[in-house]
Amino acid sequence: MFNIKSLKQPFYQALKFCIVGSFGVFLNYSVFIISLLYFNIHYLISGIIGYLATTVPIFLLNRYWTFRSSIPIFRGYGVFIIINIITVASHATIQFFAKEYLGVPEIFSQACGIAFSVIISFFLVKKLMKSDI
Repeated sequence: MFNIKSLKQPFYQALKFCIVGSFGVFLNYSVFIISLLYFNIHYLISGIIGYLATTVPIFLLNRYWTFRSSIPIFRGYGVFIIINIITVASHATIQFFAKEYLGVPEIFSQACGIAFSVIISFFLVKKLMKSDI
């Protein structure tokens, strides 16, 4: 039988993940724009720099606030980095595809990568925070 209460925790986790993610997107995009426009770093490298700049604060916020996990920080962060490698690869692929094949301007290509990779990230991070590593 369908139980609405069983959806409450995943809903709040997804909501908190989106709040943490919004902070991450702001930080990511800020680093991306600074790298791209002020330091003239190639858009794909700037995208990766922006993405990776968020790993520590996002891991900690998701560990303590979103999922209230007791996963060990150092082992958990190691797996989180692997998750980020997977998601940054998908992010860069979508960013490249959006710019090169769909004609999305460089300045907006980052948003395309973020939109796709956040979905993958949610499910992988949720699985990590519930694991017993």
